[in-house]
Amino acid sequence: MLIILKKLQQISSLFSVSSFESEPILQFRLEMFKRIIFVCIACIALFNFYFLYVGKYLTFAVLCIALVAYFACYYLAKLKSVKMGSALFLAASTGFTCFFMWRNEGLFDEAIIAFPGFLIFAVMISSFTLARWLLVFIIVNVLAIGLVNEYGIYTHPTNASDLDSAIVLSIMLIMVSASAYVAFVSIHRLLNNLSAENEKVKKSQREIFRLQNHDPLTGLPNRILAQQIFEERLKIGNREGFETSLLFIDLDNFKTINDTYGHATGDELLKAIAQRLQNSIRDTDTACRFGGDEFVVVAMHERNERFDHESALAEKLVKGLSETISIEHAQVSPTVSIGISVAPTDATSFEELYKKADLAMYAAKESGRNAYQYYSTEMQSNSARYLKIAQALRNALSNNEFELHYQSTQRLSDGKVMSAEALLRWHHPSIKDMYPDEFIPIAERSGRIQEIGAWVLSEAVKTCKSWHQNGFEDMSIAVNVSAIQFHRGNFAELVKTVLEENKLDGKYLTLELTESLLFDIKNKFSDTVSKLVKMGVKIAVDDFGTGYSNLGYLHKNDISILKIDRSFISKIHESSHDLALVESMIQMSKSLDMAIIAEGIETEESRDKLRNMACHYGQGYLWNKPMNAARFADFLKGN
Repeated sequence: MLIILKKLQQISSLFSVSSFESEPILQFRLEMFKRIIFVCIACIALFNFYFLYVGKYLTFAVLCIALVAYFACYYLAKLKSVKMGSALFLAASTGFTCFFMWRNEGLFDEAIIAFPGFLIFAVMISSFTLARWLLVFIIVNVLAIGLVNEYGIYTHPTNASDLDSAIVLSIMLIMVSASAYVAFVSIHRLLNNLSAENEKVKKSQREIFRLQNHDPLTGLPNRILAQQIFEERLKIGNREGFETSLLFIDLDNFKTINDTYGHATGDELLKAIAQRLQNSIRDTDTACRFGGDEFVVVAMHERNERFDHESALAEKLVKGLSETISIEHAQVSPTVSIGISVAPTDATSFEELYKKADLAMYAAKESGRNAYQYYSTEMQSNSARYLKIAQALRNALSNNEFELHYQSTQRLSDGKVMSAEALLRWHHPSIKDMYPDEFIPIAERSGRIQEIGAWVLSEAVKTCKSWHQNGFEDMSIAVNVSAIQFHRGNFAELVKTVLEENKLDGKYLTLELTESLLFDIKNKFSDTVSKLVKMGVKIAVDDFGTGYSNLGYLHKNDISILKIDRSFISKIHESSHDLALVESMIQMSKSLDMAIIAEGIETEESRDKLRNMACHYGQGYLWNKPMNAARFADFLKGN
């Protein structure tokens, strides 16, 4: 019996009431308790009707007391007092059962069959401790009946079975079986509910895993899962002689697409790229998204197939991902730059391999974009130089390491100096051979370009004012502006403040912007340019012809000066095609009422040819190389 009770206790541990018991389980126990009490009240009422009918009034009175106790148990159940209610229920039930046994046929009385039901109830509803004490009491009661009969102290009569016995036994069986049925049906329902809840928990866990390990926009594995996949592939590769590659894929000019068409279109583009990526790779490769416009492919290949497989895959991706995508009313033609690193040749850790693929990707961008590059040790040394320059930029301004050089712009018709372009130079004590083409992009990426750009603007305007004070009242100054200065901060307010502090009229300041900037920040560009033009500031497009060449933007945004890139000027004697392009640019500038400056004039022959084409201004080594402020002041005096 104890073994059976322990097994029942293991099952009922789910239903044990404690201060930590959850509300649903407690509610279940209370409901089951109330149903069993209701069944017992109904059965005791049947007993009472029978005993009243046969005239057994003492038994009737005892059962009435039991009924009162049961109603009290029901009330306690409504008060959510399971322990007290179950204890009272078991005491009343065991009491009247023992009464029947002592009063009637002892161990042969039909009431004894109720004991197993009480024990089950104690285990399921109350506690194992109460069930244990109840079992002890029942055994003591049974032994006591046996002893008094054995020694003749009291002999319980054993009557022949009759209808009365059958009726009492039937009611007792109904009471026990109905209570057991209620209990086990309730348990079955609870187990089904628990099973359903368990399935919900598993589903939630699967969803949490998906959210933790997959990109919510594209559904591709994210960086966390990509690392796990890479490490698994690396183990397989080490065991079976394969290599694992990372292809780092970055969309070119994604910010331009976002700013031009909106973020909703940008998101649709990313989803389309993700789908194309999955369609382009093998089943053994895995495409992942790390965020923004960055994707990674984890690929495995045999050692002797590295370049064949990865190069073919990279070429397929460059070609496939750059095909035009129709998104709502927009036709988007994305391009990608891909960097490739290979384990274990380049690195064995995911982070290190990722960094090297990232370096290779930037090398692909610098080579012209829409291309792929393998990682090389030379890139690592370039990366070390990059970090060194980025760190040195932090204190470059405070250490007075920057200096402006100036290069003149001449009117081609008579050679008169009309303006000068301010060019930034950096003199660092230990880093040699640094040119703006190298450190300006690093300043932009590291977030230093705003403060450096503000210093350049202030210094150039101050120098221009000094020229005016020295008798060169017509001189103007041209300053190159980074796109980031337009993206961040209030650039128009900065220009206004600098002009006011130096008491320089805005008409003597020209801001030179790259042609791509007109496309990159169309809306904000227009607002800022409109404020600058109201101050009298001139806007020039630098390196014209190398970017998007969008005439609509030129006309719309009040551009006043075009600067033809030196790459065209250097070839006008060699290429009829370049000569025709330069002529068309000059004619276009006239039709748009813009001044035009030819950059990179180095020979008198080039100057004369441009003058004959009615080009307004020229700039180049024919007149002077960039020089510091003091030397440029002397240059002005000599002209």
